[in-house]
Amino acid sequence: MTNQREETKECKSEVTNLKTEMKRQKEENTALHSEVVRLQQAMVEERSTRQTVVEELRQEVRRLTAPFGRLQGLVPREQEVVETQVPLDRAQVRELEDRLNQALVDQKRAEDDLKKSRATNSDTETKLRETEARNEDLISKTNDLEQINASLKKRLHEMERTR
Repeated sequence: MTNQREETKECKSEVTNLKTEMKRQKEENTALHSEVVRLQQAMVEERSTRQTVVEELRQEVRRLTAPFGRLQGLVPREQEVVETQVPLDRAQVRELEDRLNQALVDQKRAEDDLKKSRATNSDTETKLRETEARNEDLISKTNDLEQINASLKKRLHEMERTR
């Protein structure tokens, strides 16, 4: 009978340990899920910013290279006979090229960051799935131990009753 009490105590101890581990795993699972959400939001913001900058630069290029009359809004396109370019000095062209090049560098950097974020996101999702699998395993072990514990308690109770 003492042996069964010891087994019951061991089972209770193991159940407690498994519950503690399960709680830790759930906390880790929550943290990983939060990280996935944060990375997805950052990815969306980065993509939006990149698209906005590129579109602004395209509009600036169109505006600066548009025919003079259209630029001023004076001549409808259908009435244009000869397209005349707005005279751009070299400084304006260089500035525009520099801005465009910087936007392209920023776009490349954003794409690289996006790739890294996706890789991190993938790793985080993998950890999340692993954590969920461990949680399921812990739940299964806890259930098994609780059943064993209940069985031992029942046997112990029957033995005490038959004495």
